[in-house]
Amino acid sequence: MKQYSPISLYIHIPYCASKCHYCDFVSCVGNETEIKQYLLLLEKEIGMYRNLMKNRPIKTIFFGGGTPSLIPGQEMMWLMKVIRNAFNLMPEAEVSVEANPGQMNQRKLHAYRESGINRISFGLQAIQDPLLNILGRKHNAEAFYQQVTKARQEGFWDINADIIFGIPGQEMEDWLETIQYVTSMELPHLSCYGLTYEEGTRIFEMMKSGFIDPLGEDLEWLMFRKTIEILQEKGYVHYEISNYSKPGYQCRHNLTYWKNEEYLALGIAAHGYLNGIRYENVDKAKDYESMLKQKIYPVFTRERVSDDDWVKETMFLGLRLREGISLKEFKKKHNQSCLHLFEKEIQELIQQKLVWRDGERIKLTEKGFDLANQVLVCFA
Repeated sequence: MKQYSPISLYIHIPYCASKCHYCDFVSCVGNETEIKQYLLLLEKEIGMYRNLMKNRPIKTIFFGGGTPSLIPGQEMMWLMKVIRNAFNLMPEAEVSVEANPGQMNQRKLHAYRESGINRISFGLQAIQDPLLNILGRKHNAEAFYQQVTKARQEGFWDINADIIFGIPGQEMEDWLETIQYVTSMELPHLSCYGLTYEEGTRIFEMMKSGFIDPLGEDLEWLMFRKTIEILQEKGYVHYEISNYSKPGYQCRHNLTYWKNEEYLALGIAAHGYLNGIRYENVDKAKDYESMLKQKIYPVFTRERVSDDDWVKETMFLGLRLREGISLKEFKKKHNQSCLHLFEKEIQELIQQKLVWRDGERIKLTEKGFDLANQVLVCFA
């Protein structure tokens, strides 16, 4: 009997209480009625993939956005039941939800836990109010602390905090204070991102108008380096360029992306990778609703990944991981040696001390982590 490999599921919830200044994801401000109507459309899309997915066990689910924590508790329980009825959810599946501090009361947290969600990723970003204001965030550090405390009371122990360095006006002292704050709470996972200025965002316009000035590259680099040093001293594993975890708490869903594995993505503007095809759903609510009501997959673009692109993606995604690329796994997956396919690139990067061969693996060096974009573009 043929064995089908497990797959991950991403569900995009495009609604937010307000739009953050740095956000370039497809999202909008929405009320509870709009969210409930959207979930009914998601039910239709889930049903359309039932037969296609009947032999693919679901190993992880990730509710992203937007702000999935705006979904009322009873509706989340209903949605998880819809997912279980349509798909084969593995008993040990990791089920994550992104949340904003202050949006989840005890009752909602209880309902989420009862629904089967077992991991929460809170968007803290910083603990200093002036920096949160620059980012357009509506919470403070105390709201985050209370939210984590309540989540733990409901049995959530697999908790992540997103924090950002490189915020205009941020000093090294501010960044170290934020790191100290989250590590003192013994959170098992931390995502530490450098701020980016994406065209079309409010913070990009603030920069262009001269209202704010980006932090200097040297200070950003020092923040990145200090993060690695401090978190490793505190027992965190730096397992991906921007991600750190206590042993056993890596985000299994995100590992799907970095290992270039397939995943089903549902919802407005969701991007998926299924049966060798990368696809993007429509990004307008009216188009999404219209297509689903006509029983048409709400897909805007489909592109079959060529063998050439497939091997390149495995390289530049896998090198983001501290463990790097397994030569054996690469050959098993692609039936070719990466040392042969990318001989020139790898040799040049080794000479530049940006990557190194560690037995059966190709990895970034410490210098390579500092210049990761320079390395990864070699395989793009």
